[in-house]
Amino acid sequence: MCEAADNAGASRAEGSGWQIVVAERPGPAKLGLKREHDIAGEVGAGTRNATIFIWRSQRALIVARGQAQWSGFEVAATRLAREGWPVLVRRSGGGAFPIGPGTVQLAMIARYPDRGMSMAGVYDRLSFLIGSALAEFGIAARVGDTRGAFCDGRHDLIVADRKIAGLAQHWRPCGRGERCVTAAASVLVDADVGELAGIVGWFHAICGQAIDIRPEAMTTIRDSFDAVALSHRNPTAEFLPYLAAAAARMGLSADSSRPTMPAGDGI
Repeated sequence: MCEAADNAGASRAEGSGWQIVVAERPGPAKLGLKREHDIAGEVGAGTRNATIFIWRSQRALIVARGQAQWSGFEVAATRLAREGWPVLVRRSGGGAFPIGPGTVQLAMIARYPDRGMSMAGVYDRLSFLIGSALAEFGIAARVGDTRGAFCDGRHDLIVADRKIAGLAQHWRPCGRGERCVTAAASVLVDADVGELAGIVGWFHAICGQAIDIRPEAMTTIRDSFDAVALSHRNPTAEFLPYLAAAAARMGLSADSSRPTMPAGDGI
């Protein structure tokens, strides 16, 4: 139940107190991040319901605020931008990760009472949503970490011990006794993981920060397809409605609890 929301290929569905906004066409990453931040501002101000924003992007390298303080950051950002990889700084922590036409981004944004939700609870909701969509694609994912993957974290989603999605959070006060939470994820759908690993490694090298990244520590939806799912010709575009449908099926509400994805130790 989606209706056109603008001329940029976006659609919106509403239900269970949440809005679902889907930007179908890949645009500049800075515009996607800006829209995510704008939505978070509206949710925090109480002028918008809790929102799930699903979007695509042209290629960019997204880095954490701490990495923007590295001595070689400006040089690295300039050199990568010349090669068609603009470097953008996000609000949450973690490490550098690349996005592009072969990835799908998702942000789950809501207000919670100060003691009404934990970081683990937010990660549970987001991982369950993405895991449900992957299951519809015939892919079984679990929560864990994978050494050698870019932006490695213990709340990543992994398939056959390889990272397929990374998750992060940003919390901020938004009124007396409440906080606004943005839980964000990027899913590897139809990307060249070797190229992505090389971009992250290059960024770290220019900044003088050694890092061991192995392309084989990551996988994509296309690489994880079973025999039936091989019929998908444009998995990146096709995965968007799967995510939107998973969000709608869950019937998310700001004070409900969700099942968790299976946990694992990674490799």
